[in-house]
Amino acid sequence: MTIGRTGIVRRLLLLASAALAVAILNTPASAVVGFGGLPGVCGFEDTLEAAILEALNLSGPECDDVTNDMLDDIYELDLSDKGLARFAPDPAQLTGFHPQLIINLRGNPGPDGNGLTVADIDRDSIPLWRGSGSDEAVSYTLVLDVGQSYNGLTQSRYTTTEGQAVLVAVSWGDRPGTQEITQARAVNKEDELYFGHYIHSEQDDESVSGDTDYYRWIYARASDAPGALYVGLIPVHDDDEIEGAASPDKIEISELVVADRKEDLGKRAFTRDDELFDDNDAPLHEYVDDYLDGLGSRDEADLIINDDDAPTTPVCARTILEHIEDLVNEPRCRDISRGHLATPTVFNLAGEGD
Repeated sequence: MTIGRTGIVRRLLLLASAALAVAILNTPASAVVGFGGLPGVCGFEDTLEAAILEALNLSGPECDDVTNDMLDDIYELDLSDKGLARFAPDPAQLTGFHPQLIINLRGNPGPDGNGLTVADIDRDSIPLWRGSGSDEAVSYTLVLDVGQSYNGLTQSRYTTTEGQAVLVAVSWGDRPGTQEITQARAVNKEDELYFGHYIHSEQDDESVSGDTDYYRWIYARASDAPGALYVGLIPVHDDDEIEGAASPDKIEISELVVADRKEDLGKRAFTRDDELFDDNDAPLHEYVDDYLDGLGSRDEADLIINDDDAPTTPVCARTILEHIEDLVNEPRCRDISRGHLATPTVFNLAGEGD
């Protein structure tokens, strides 16, 4: 049997179409991550790439196979003992992970050889994840050394500038006893327990009718040895309003919850919470029940937000003050912000020199 030229062309087109269909079916549903012009995590910093591959049980040559969905399956990233003097990766390399990601940075020397501190973390490197329609913000939990022997916030006052997030640290030194931990782990036959500190930040926001509330989790793990410090990022509003010397805003630990499965991280109600700590006879009941009561003043801190909305040159001292006040519809020159001045306007200064 012979096939004409037209039949050959048609056959080739059909084969090409079939090959294309197979290629599409075999393409991962999630795109390969990619950074620096390289596929997957091949372009990532060496220590970060190695930690990702270890978490996924992959080897170095498979760095180009990592997809966004695979990153989202990672709950813990081990960057301990990597000789880091500072934690400041390109933020693009930390996007796409599970919102409750825990990054272990213990055992790194820091710039002075005494371990990484909060000051050695570049907050701009940590992306903020937000749930749709919610102010519940998650920025991962970073685990450091130099924790204290108490539970709770490590500072009584945090200071930042409008629009710049602040790093908040929680120490978890007074841990539940070994027997209670062992019993609680046995509930679901899990090797690890996660203690979630539910952090609430209430911020006075002049641009809206009420306060701006942010919530996030900072996680501790039962397997962490004493002396660990847990750090998370709290967003701060940028409202373009001049607020003056307002009263301090607040950051507080509002609640402690326990998860015995990674899939339960970030949830306030757990399937087995009654067996873990709610019932009087549950392994962790007494510890969790007394946790906030024992924090005392360490459950709350002041948040001082420095106002950076005032123009560099005071509006009240400007020769065209009346025109500015009229155009921005603000009768008090001291309340005219840089946001007001950034609004497109047309000044009619005809006759001003007369």
